[in-house]
Amino acid sequence: MRKKSSNEGKTTIGEGCKWGALMTFGLGMIVETVVIQSVSLKDY
Repeated sequence: MRKKSSNEGKTTIGEGCKWGALMTFGLGMIVETVVIQSVSLKDY
């Protein structure tokens, strides 16, 4: 993923976005949400 992003000229790993969210739905009425910050390609 890092190699592909680097070849496409993106500034971060993945789609080039700086922030993302991961949502999971559990049994009943449970919803868990995690906010994720992307890593800069300059760090690698």
